[in-house]
Amino acid sequence: MLQYENDSGVCPPLEISATLDGVMLTPDPTTSGNAGSACLLGFELSGAPPPDAPQSALRFADASGSATYTLRRLLDARNFTTTTENVQAGSPLVLAWSVDSDTLDSAAATFDSGATMQSVTPSIDGTTATVPALDPGSWMLQIAPLAHAAQLTCDVELCSNAIGSATTLTLTVD
Repeated sequence: MLQYENDSGVCPPLEISATLDGVMLTPDPTTSGNAGSACLLGFELSGAPPPDAPQSALRFADASGSATYTLRRLLDARNFTTTTENVQAGSPLVLAWSVDSDTLDSAAATFDSGATMQSVTPSIDGTTATVPALDPGSWMLQIAPLAHAAQLTCDVELCSNAIGSATTLTLTVD
């Protein structure tokens, strides 16, 4: 998504092309439009995604020139894993994030045992979560983190990115 400031309240149509690692992106009208004093121009892949790579380049171009935003491991799959199967309330649960160059910003989590669901914001310090008070038994831990990929280059004043993911882990609470 490309965002630019526009105090007029009306976003003019722009002739901007975008590529991700050389693969064309097409404008996405569902993610484009006004957001306060900013204009948003969303893009989506127009074909098969490029292969995973150590770094990816997102390039925007128009008649006045081009700008590139390069990110580390942008297309890698992202999820949490753990080697722990049995936990106790109040105990730490050590998680591993699949992309070590990312920064984890936040996470929401839900514990679900089928008959009982508890929505919690776990106490997370880095990649360690604290297990809340739960009834003993089998629980599914569903985690929805927000992370951002490491930025390598940015040819404009400000670049940012956000990557959402979803992970489900099966745990037994003793």
